[in-house]
Amino acid sequence: MNPTTAARTTSTRKHTPQPTRHVYDVLVLGAQLSGVLAGALLAKRGYRVLHVDPHGLGECYVDKGYQLPFAPGLVPSLKLMPMAEKALAELGLNVSLSRILDAGGGELQLIFPRHRVDFGASAEQRAREVGREFPADAERILAAIEAAAARAEATDPFFQTVLPLPPDGFFERWAVKKAARACPAINDEADGFEPLAGTPFGDALRGLARFLTYLDDDEAGPLARSRPLAQTLRGAHRFPGGGHGLYQALRNRLTELGGDAVGDASEPASVEELVFEGSRFSGLKLAANRNVFRASHLIAAMDVDALAPLIPPKIKRKGFAGLFESVRTRRFLFAVNLIVRAEGLPLGLKELALLSPGDEELGPVLLEVLPARKADKPVAEERVLCAAAFASGADRDAGEARLRELGVRLEAALLEIAPFLEPCVIGRSLPMLDAKGARGSRLAPHPLVEIADRAFLGVTGLPHRTRCKNLFLASREVIPGLGIEGELIAGERAASLVQALLHKHDPLK
Repeated sequence: MNPTTAARTTSTRKHTPQPTRHVYDVLVLGAQLSGVLAGALLAKRGYRVLHVDPHGLGECYVDKGYQLPFAPGLVPSLKLMPMAEKALAELGLNVSLSRILDAGGGELQLIFPRHRVDFGASAEQRAREVGREFPADAERILAAIEAAAARAEATDPFFQTVLPLPPDGFFERWAVKKAARACPAINDEADGFEPLAGTPFGDALRGLARFLTYLDDDEAGPLARSRPLAQTLRGAHRFPGGGHGLYQALRNRLTELGGDAVGDASEPASVEELVFEGSRFSGLKLAANRNVFRASHLIAAMDVDALAPLIPPKIKRKGFAGLFESVRTRRFLFAVNLIVRAEGLPLGLKELALLSPGDEELGPVLLEVLPARKADKPVAEERVLCAAAFASGADRDAGEARLRELGVRLEAALLEIAPFLEPCVIGRSLPMLDAKGARGSRLAPHPLVEIADRAFLGVTGLPHRTRCKNLFLASREVIPGLGIEGELIAGERAASLVQALLHKHDPLK
């Protein structure tokens, strides 16, 4: 399957079926990878699952007639994530998803003011490229990359079983520490990239790490700084539709396995409130629907600031005191889309690149080059450049003028590497301002957060369990330091916790 065919297959929308019942074993709320994976696994294991998407995200928005992405898409190789590989194999998806990723290529281009390095999965190619562009420092750079890769591989055994991450209570902490003692590399304070600190190459890799985890720079421990980055340097993939394309593939599998789903890009599921009986979750009510969808357990796969308004004030005061205040977003991913004539693109520019521009305040920029599309049809000889960098909360709070200024600076960063591009620009669009009708976390696709007092191993965040005994968290804020791998681990762990409780209370088992 070539990338174009894969993109067309992934983006084909099916009408989301309405729920077939009103009572379920598990209700999954949210549109993050962790939740839809948990729902698919539980459906595969024979439980009645309802997945509710309250945002209706979709993989793109429409502006000036063009279908435009919300952010660049970057997916490390799933083959290098033991728990992800295991969960996807259980769902029968590991082969098909790997083929789609491989069809999109595994190359990431690093672009410096006077250098360009094409990183692929081949060690020989990496050595050739680094030696060509940085001959004096090639040995040091390659040694650091290999050291980081070796550290990541050495930590794989720790992630091959469903561990209680983050640990909650004495026995879970004991279990995780026991597993860590059996895998000494997990506590290694060195991330492998220390020899490159302060060099242009090292700064570029540090910037790339921001696009791979959900922890800000000084919040991430050595494991968070090295593992996702080492995985990406061994294969940076573009999944059709970005992270949402991967989400949609899992959601399709959930419904194929007999689970129900409500809410999609064409018709979001507007959630009115979560219903509680005493201190226990009992159901969910949708706006414009008289029915309450009831379930034994709830898995919340959404950021806590989106979950908070759905919980009644009384329950929030009793069971969630402090939880919703424990997460602070430090930076958010801000993107700009340029529609350009292909003739203006520089020769040698790859489809996925990290730019180290002269604008030090802006920082590294992640760039994806995509075919231009209108009404789901490609536009010949036109391309979309989707570029993104991280901005502070103060930038967002400053209003539209400040965000427009950030868009201009992002465009200037692109013109640094493509000086002949400006006359070929057909249109500009800022997702945060121009994605009319879009809402929810899609407008903050990749926050960098600070989570109070939860940095176990420098990768974990909020606990799975809440004071409400049958409500579990399974969002990117649970294991934010491992990025996509952390989301998938959190989903598998949430599924295991819920399955254990369902099995315990099933009189037939």
